[in-house]
Amino acid sequence: MRVLRLAGHYKRTVEIDVCAPCSLIWFDAMESIRVAGPGLVALVHEIDACVAIEPTFRPLPQTLPCQVCGQPLKRVFDLTRYGRTAHLECPQEHGIYQSFMLFLAEKGYFRPYEWHDIHALTAAGKAIKCNQCGATLEARPQNACPYCASPVGVYDPARLAAAIDREQVAAPVALKPTAAQVACEACGGMLDPSRDTACPHCRAIVRPRESAVAVAVSNAVADEVASNYQRQRPEVSRRKLEEGVGGMLDAAYADPPSHGIGRRIGIAVSCVCLGVLLWSGVANRPKPIIVENADGTQTRLSASDYEAEAARDRARRMRGVTHAPAGEAPPQLQVTRRGDTLQVARDGGPPVLVGVNLAYEQLRDAWVRCPMEIQNRKGERNAILDNAHPTATFVPSAACSKRLLDKGRYEYTLTANSQTIFKSDSAFFD
Repeated sequence: MRVLRLAGHYKRTVEIDVCAPCSLIWFDAMESIRVAGPGLVALVHEIDACVAIEPTFRPLPQTLPCQVCGQPLKRVFDLTRYGRTAHLECPQEHGIYQSFMLFLAEKGYFRPYEWHDIHALTAAGKAIKCNQCGATLEARPQNACPYCASPVGVYDPARLAAAIDREQVAAPVALKPTAAQVACEACGGMLDPSRDTACPHCRAIVRPRESAVAVAVSNAVADEVASNYQRQRPEVSRRKLEEGVGGMLDAAYADPPSHGIGRRIGIAVSCVCLGVLLWSGVANRPKPIIVENADGTQTRLSASDYEAEAARDRARRMRGVTHAPAGEAPPQLQVTRRGDTLQVARDGGPPVLVGVNLAYEQLRDAWVRCPMEIQNRKGERNAILDNAHPTATFVPSAACSKRLLDKGRYEYTLTANSQTIFKSDSAFFD
């Protein structure tokens, strides 16, 4: 890691630690909120420069130690005024690890759907669709497709500009949010850039996409933010007084309210309101959810417990894909190897969205994964197999260099409709 010095509030300097190959930032306690506008612009430029480095796709360890005390870090989710985010936090509050993408998500660069997005799409006569399974989503704020569980969201560069220019000294950036669903660069699995430090499928660290757009919007407000940082502009100070401090001063110097009867009436009204709130809380207590068990018995669960159990069940299903014998394939598909290419053919059944991910052993029990792409269609990693196009040929992508492909042991995973349905034995490529 190397030290990066950024402009902080009150003309102070904030020193953070950046690891470019791992796309991680280490903030000591309270450092993340001490970075001022010009410092945020510099950090966005640094993130863009680090993203340009060729990725290594090393898996993030299950536990990372604190830089100060060495204790294992815990995963923490957070919600800011600009967007939701996550980080790895020291239990003793010495600091946090945050990936580049999660830092940008904290500033609103990537966020879930919100009501104003829904209203804009509805007014334009457009429907929200999942890019993975093609399902039409309900017109409401949501984080994931209810059918295939793929995270959904939008890129919002204008909100990133607003987070950098918190004092609104520059003209607002006029860029509309764009819908996006993000796949892992290493394995192609779907992930949530506002929640995942690492890919939930292969543990590769989540790296930012379209970082050049983030640099462009930061540059759009950089000059005004830097000017106001060096010397507070009068119009900014005046607006602060009118909107915030001025209101508090008016309240402080206003005539004091009359005492006696007015105070007793206020206390009585407060007691009545408190009683109404307590009664409504008891009357509107949520009813338990009754779940039918396999043996015919019933279990009563609260709504939160039911949702937690459903989430655990989904996680168990995602982890429960076992290796198949070498050379075999699922019944509805036929897989044939020709050199470094794989041909996948559909053998009846409904249309299926298929992707292939290659893994090779770099060191003993240390596997490196890279996606395969459709032959003669550079960059496309998924193919729809139907009656018109029953076959697809996949070749290693540019991320899989020839030197690494010369390794001895290989395996591959096959995904259908964003779900891993088959894993080959490593002997398949021997």
